[in-house]
Amino acid sequence: MKTKIPFDELYKYSDLPEKLLSNKKAITKVKSHEEVIREFEREKWRKLLGHLKTKPDVDIVGINKILMPENDAPIVSLINNSFYLTKPNLIEKEHINIYSKILSKYIDNSDALVELGAGYGSKILTLSKIKSFSKLNLFAGELTVSGQRLIKLISQNMGKKISVGFCDFRTLNFSKLNIPENSIIFSSYAAHYVPYLKDQYVEKILQLKPKIVVHFEPLYEIQTEKTIFESMCKKYIEINDYNRNLYSQLIKAQKNKKIELKIKKNVIGSNPFLPISIIEWSPK
Repeated sequence: MKTKIPFDELYKYSDLPEKLLSNKKAITKVKSHEEVIREFEREKWRKLLGHLKTKPDVDIVGINKILMPENDAPIVSLINNSFYLTKPNLIEKEHINIYSKILSKYIDNSDALVELGAGYGSKILTLSKIKSFSKLNLFAGELTVSGQRLIKLISQNMGKKISVGFCDFRTLNFSKLNIPENSIIFSSYAAHYVPYLKDQYVEKILQLKPKIVVHFEPLYEIQTEKTIFESMCKKYIEINDYNRNLYSQLIKAQKNKKIELKIKKNVIGSNPFLPISIIEWSPK
């Protein structure tokens, strides 16, 4: 169940509006490679590996229940420009429904689903349980060793075959994944951990000869400062040192007639000030 709430009452359920509207100088984090490794390799994914030791047969559903228990307190979320109070596990289901709807459009004449920056495999392994994706070959690229290990262990428990390897949005290293041509490639809250993607980003992805690339990622440059909400989104990205140039990289490639591009802005976010846009692009 989700309860709709007006924008001017968000402060009742979250301290973020006060922080983002404050005139105080914001403390800016630095999303360095070391910081990302600390957050995921040494904290989040290592902790999950500990859970797998006590529950060695757990699958992706079980892991998600550990991370997002049904008795979790509701959080403020954004869905299609409206704000809701809903539980984390339910907003996660909303994400999967959206991802499934978008990615399934490209299944015909493609036999591979690829996630770059896959974390512990929550998105690609959950999608693989849906009938329309069940026959696709699976490829997961992940920066951290612990994340790669988690994907392998969880997929084994599910009886799923998946190719797992290293990838890095910061250095644009995707070569070790052996991604087949004509694949459906997607990312979800992964590219945004690199403050500024290198100018060669689109070219590097195009070298993989994908059928389609879909980013479910926050976009900084597309937010206008004409609205309070979008100004708050920009400030949140700045404070956390998230990506600020994915949009311009894609627009440049579009202007150079290298790609076809379609964007749907601010679709959903378990954090209302870090919503993903749906960015679909393909080689021209």
